[in-house]
This record gives sequence, structure tokens and C-alpha cells, in this order.
Amino acid sequence: MTTCSTSIAIWTARRAAKVGRQYASYLRKRSEGETRQFFSNRAHPLYFLQQVAPTKAVDGAWLFGALRHWDDPRYHGLIRIYLEELGDGHPASSHVLIYQRLLSSLGCHERLPLADERYLQGSLQLALGLNLDEFLPAQRLRPERSRYCS
Repeated sequence: MTTCSTSIAIWTARRAAKVGRQYASYLRKRSEGETRQFFSNRAHPLYFLQQVAPTKAVDGAWLFGALRHWDDPRYHGLIRIYLEELGDGHPASSHVLIYQRLLSSLGCHERLPLADERYLQGSLQLALGLNLDEFLPAQRLRPERSRYCS
């Protein structure tokens, strides 16, 4: 592992641990009767989950174009993420299906009429997936020194 990737891995692990501690603290406070911090009632998160559903329905689609470059190591990270989005060969682990099951388990499985803006991000992901080479040329995948790495 390079110095840069080691630094990123350490930062990621520390950040994940910090977020985990913060969430555990939040859950403890909620169980002790504190009010909700992020949503004022149950309807708000359900509304949010339904509003982002069109984007979640194409989760990871923007990475599809990377498959054309399966033999180029610079694309392997993107391809790995794409395969994870698809469930790593296990349909039940597909992020799209997991989201659909979540909506269904919350009684939100029926599609609502949504504003056109709710479809914009998903449409952009689909377009990018079909045109990745135009928007993410290979020269951008060359490793560069980051200001975050020593």
C-alpha cells in the first residue's frame, strides 16, 4: 500500500469509528427519551426515502462505463464499486433491491407522483454510465499527489 492509500485508510477507519460512536450515543439518548435530532417525526424520513427513490433505483449506474476498461488497472477500483452495487453476484445483496425491500418494509412500496427534479440525478447517472469515457477520460485516472498525502 502506498503512503497515500495508507493515510486514506487510516483516516477512513478513524472517521468510521467516530461516526459509529456518535450514532451509538444518539441511539442511547433516544432510548433515554431525548427528541429526534434529524427528523421531527416518522413521516419526515419516510418522505425523504420516497423522494430519493428514483436515484436509488439506478444506484451505481454511472460506473457501468468502466466495464469497457476491465483490462486497465486504473479502472479496477471503479469496477469493484460497480460490482458491489450489483451485490457481488448475489441478487439479494444488490443495493437497488435492498432499497426496494426497505421501502416495502416501511409500507412505501407504491410509487408516488414525484416532481421532475427527483429524476434528474438518476437520469444523469444513467447518461454518465453510457458516456463515461467522455466525462472521465483515462488521463484523469492517473495517480496524482494529493495535498492530503505526505
